[in-house]
Amino acid sequence: MSTIPPPVKKYITGSSHTIADNFREKTEMTLTHGELKCLRDSNMELLRIVCMVMILNLHTFFLPSSNAYSLWRLADFFREATSISAVPIFVIISGYFGINYSHKKLIALLFNVLYWTILGYAVCVILGVAEFSLINIVKRIYLMFLSYWFITSYIGLLLLAPLVNSWLEHTNKTSIYKWLIILYAFAFFCQFVNYPDFRAGGSIISFIWLYVLGQAIRNYDWSNKILHYFRWYGLAVIWLFVTILIALQAYLSWSFLNLDKAALNSFIFGFAYNSPLILIQAIVMILFFSRLNIKSKYVNYVGASTLSVYLLHMHPDIKDLYYTFGKNLYSESFLNHGIGLLILFTVCFVLSILFDKIRLRIWRVFNG
Repeated sequence: MSTIPPPVKKYITGSSHTIADNFREKTEMTLTHGELKCLRDSNMELLRIVCMVMILNLHTFFLPSSNAYSLWRLADFFREATSISAVPIFVIISGYFGINYSHKKLIALLFNVLYWTILGYAVCVILGVAEFSLINIVKRIYLMFLSYWFITSYIGLLLLAPLVNSWLEHTNKTSIYKWLIILYAFAFFCQFVNYPDFRAGGSIISFIWLYVLGQAIRNYDWSNKILHYFRWYGLAVIWLFVTILIALQAYLSWSFLNLDKAALNSFIFGFAYNSPLILIQAIVMILFFSRLNIKSKYVNYVGASTLSVYLLHMHPDIKDLYYTFGKNLYSESFLNHGIGLLILFTVCFVLSILFDKIRLRIWRVFNG
């Protein structure tokens, strides 16, 4: 996920030329390959970084054992609502740039997951959190795809991307929009009646839908069309308004339906990833960052390792520790709770980026 692949060569607009092509042509006239890599637009890399912080935040939200209504609880729902669109955004970004499948990319992703699975287990053994045995190593490798559900769905998307891209090349704009609307309506109904196959917006089917949505946003130039009516601050106001609505719908669903966290995360009017409001929030963030003009080698350097943050704190041996720390913060004061979250996010993020640079060096050695 760290390397931005070029868009699909022929586009569903009927034109083979895109904004990315124009940028590439203009820069290649005067820049070397190394300079081009350093100066590529960093707006979406910055969005990846923001989204990974959002995911760290998501995994520190917990519900009380009883429906304790309070402004503090509502504020906590708002905190969760600010971050709930992170997963859809990651997949939409993949569609925004397009995925060009190769065996090398698949092997690189699997190596990334394997590296963090073994490293996380080794650290836990050293700290006395886990026991060392060959059987435990095999179990961790088996469990890594159960623990990293996002990776499992993303690999499915990666494998199916050539078929999806081929379909997009031979399908017109109207048909794409019809497909998006019909499939979403069907998914919405299935989610509403609690049909399990759509997995609250985290299934392979949902990932394909988000991928096609990302292609539509890029190729149909939603950014310019929408920003013709809304400036950047207009998008910020829309984001805030939608986030408040997400918090309210989840809070009311929890209050009146007495849902636990798992049920709330899969409820279409709760925190399900395919909730209409959450998808709107994701689209607004994509459009906002697409208009930024940022070129920073530092942002790109960090952005290249953002997936490591997810792989570290959701490691089979580490995630329970992460959850426990986040849950224990609820017994602290409001100020201490906030400070504790900042420390937790910072430590996880910094350690992940640092250790992932070692992984990248190892990969370069094996990859020649």
